[in-house]
Amino acid sequence: MDEIKKYHLSQNVILALLPEDVEVYMWRNHEENLDYSIFHDDDKLHFALQLTGTGATGMTCRDGFMRYERFQIKGVNYVSYRPGTVIDYKTRGEVMGLTLSLPSKKAIEWMGEESSALSKKLASGHYFLENQNDIEINKGANWILETLSGLSVEKNNSIILLGKALTLAGYILEVPTLGMRETRAQLSGCDQRLLYARDMILSDLGQPPRLEQIAKCVGMSVSSLQRGFRRLFGKSPYMIFHEERMQAAYRRLRQDEASIVMIASDIGYSNPSHFSSAFRKMFGLSPSLLRSGRTRYRR
Repeated sequence: MDEIKKYHLSQNVILALLPEDVEVYMWRNHEENLDYSIFHDDDKLHFALQLTGTGATGMTCRDGFMRYERFQIKGVNYVSYRPGTVIDYKTRGEVMGLTLSLPSKKAIEWMGEESSALSKKLASGHYFLENQNDIEINKGANWILETLSGLSVEKNNSIILLGKALTLAGYILEVPTLGMRETRAQLSGCDQRLLYARDMILSDLGQPPRLEQIAKCVGMSVSSLQRGFRRLFGKSPYMIFHEERMQAAYRRLRQDEASIVMIASDIGYSNPSHFSSAFRKMFGLSPSLLRSGRTRYRR
C-alpha cells in the first residue's frame, strides 16, 4: 500500500508529499497573529483554499519591484503562478485550509484538450485567479482535510490522495472568476478602488494606461488616483505599469523563443531600440545579452 508521507513542518502546517511531485499542505492557525514568508522558487501552480474559521489571511506578493496584496477569507480560493516571488503571509484569527502545489507542466498535461488557455497564461510567468468555493470544491477539500488529519485510516493512500488533489485542482480552474469586491471586503473603500485601478492598469501591458478613463471607472479624480497610488504602492500609476511590463519582458526573454522584436511589440514598444534602452536602464543589461545566456541577472 502506498501510504501518504506526511511531515509536520510546524505546529500549524502539515505537508504531504505525493507522486508526480505534487505537494499538499494543510495549514491552521489558532494564534492571534501568525506572520511568515515563503519564496516560491519552483515552477509550480499553487492552489490555496481557506475552508473554516472566522479569521483572514493577508498575502503580499513581491518580486523586487511590484507588490500585490490579497486578502483570503472563508469560502474563497486562489490560484497563483509567479516563480521567483516572495509571498508574505499575515494570518489573523482562527483559520484552516489547504494549499495544493502542482508542477505547471504536469498541470497542463493533465488538463488535456483544455490546456491551451492555461498554457498561454503561464507563459507570461504571472498568473493569478480568484474563485468562490462551490459544493464540489468544498467536498473535495474537506475529504483531503479529513485524510491529512488522520481521521480515516482507509484513506491513507498516496495514489488516491493524488487523484483527489488533481480533481480538486480541476474543479477550481473550471469555476468562473469572482469579482474582486467580494475578496477585498476587509479593505477600506478607497484602497479597494485603488486595487481595482491597479488591476485595470496591469490587465493589458501592451497599452499605456489612460488615467482619465480608469479614474472615472473607480469613481475618483485623476489627481486623487495618483496621490492614492503613491500612498498605497509608493509609485505612480505609470511607474507601476512600466515596471510590470519590463518584468513581463524579462520573463519572456528567459522562458520562450519569441524574438526580441516580437516581445517588444507585445508590451507596446513599436521601436525595438527604445525597448532595449528601457530594458537596460532597469536591469543593467540589454535584452540580447540576457537572451544569449552569457550572463544571468539576479533580482
